[in-house]
Amino acid sequence: MNKLSIVVATAVMCGFAGTELAPIDTSADRNPSPLKVDLNRIGTLRPRSADEIKGSPWTVGCECLDRDFTDFDQYKDYIVPLGIKEIRLFAGWAKCEKEPGKFDFAWLDHCVDWANAHGINVLLDISYGNPIYKGAGGAGLSDGMPSTPEGLAKWDIWIEKLGEHYKGRVRDYAMWNEPDNGGMKRNPPERIADLNVRTACPRRSRPVSRRSRSRVASTFSTPTSTTATPTTPIPPTNGWRS
Repeated sequence: MNKLSIVVATAVMCGFAGTELAPIDTSADRNPSPLKVDLNRIGTLRPRSADEIKGSPWTVGCECLDRDFTDFDQYKDYIVPLGIKEIRLFAGWAKCEKEPGKFDFAWLDHCVDWANAHGINVLLDISYGNPIYKGAGGAGLSDGMPSTPEGLAKWDIWIEKLGEHYKGRVRDYAMWNEPDNGGMKRNPPERIADLNVRTACPRRSRPVSRRSRSRVASTFSTPTSTTATPTTPIPPTNGWRS
């Protein structure tokens, strides 16, 4: 059975930005309410930190770091006391390769290494594209996927570098986030399927992933006679699982 993952938006944490770490109240009356409940209190649940539990169904979304929308150091110290065992990060191609051919993973290393040191699993989403290359998509949510031969070739290099750099440190990867955002005309189903298959193709430096998935932003239906068939040939997996 697949692990239930409930992603909590980073915006929930952003309220802590710019403040010192406040103590987390675990007292019996920590959530006062004007509601009158005609029941006898028999106890109060005490939150357990990530150090006290083996697993959790919760995943906290830390996705906006790739675009500098928030600061990981301003809220990371709340993650362990809240009992979170997994965080989701965006790999941020455009932030890791600002100049062609020059990769700098320092900002992402900081987050991944912190999580590993605290026993927190990392779900690394490979979003998004990189505008320094023609046809390689953009750095934001609705900026489109890589779509040209040049853009896709550069995407392949990026995926190789990413897998090589985090081999042994990141186990779980996720595909492009919300590819339908901005409308399916921007990223048609065929393009989404092609990129998923292309990215999952086995190559020497790519790690074995327990899971890989895409999240969609909207609910949409297609005629039963219409299917999205990837045009990229699907090779043997040789141990790469998606």
